[in-house]
Amino acid sequence: MKFIISEKVKEKFPNLRIGYLVADKIENTGVSEILNERNQDLEEALRNQFDLATLGDVPLVSLWREVYLENGSKPNKFLPTVEALLKRVLKGNSIPIINKAVNAYLIAELKTLLPIGGYNIETLEGDILLDFSEGHEMFSGFGSEDELTFAGEIVYSDAKSVLTRRWNYRDAVRTQITENSTKIILMTEAPNAQVSNQLITETLEEMKKQIFDFCGGEIQTGILDVSKISEIEF
Repeated sequence: MKFIISEKVKEKFPNLRIGYLVADKIENTGVSEILNERNQDLEEALRNQFDLATLGDVPLVSLWREVYLENGSKPNKFLPTVEALLKRVLKGNSIPIINKAVNAYLIAELKTLLPIGGYNIETLEGDILLDFSEGHEMFSGFGSEDELTFAGEIVYSDAKSVLTRRWNYRDAVRTQITENSTKIILMTEAPNAQVSNQLITETLEEMKKQIFDFCGGEIQTGILDVSKISEIEF
């Protein structure tokens, strides 16, 4: 199985780098009180660090708002993932408890503010491709009715269907990480040179730590830099 970035995406985002983590033989069932405590500590830290009124001025928030606008998505209507999570917490709500693996990467995401998403590898069909949608592709998202993509939006897909809309806005139900998932892939995205390689590496290390702490498993990480390569095999 490969993860491939299309030539069109590579041309538009010549400084794109995507950090990836593959975790095999994880244990994702049950609950963890320690994880819940980390969520609560992180929520408090975020409320002390950020203000809802000035959230749009945070560099990594404004960066993704600009990327969404460039690709035809209105960020006020379709909130980029990091901004949506931060707004949830700053409004006084808790980080949603989903399962250990998902909550582990949400902790990493909120610590470094780089978007993170992922899939249950065992439900993927063929390779993962990051490309521009031709439009009118069916998408079945978690917590939403079936919908169609629009031409020109960036999507992840496999041989069967679209996996994520608007780059990192919403994931498909079919490949979501559940309590029964034992092999997963996570990705964190840096669309341009405003994001340093150091921050990507820090995010991968935080992802690795949180996943291993709560799910164990065999974990490998790496960075796909389109200036060097446009696909990896895992």
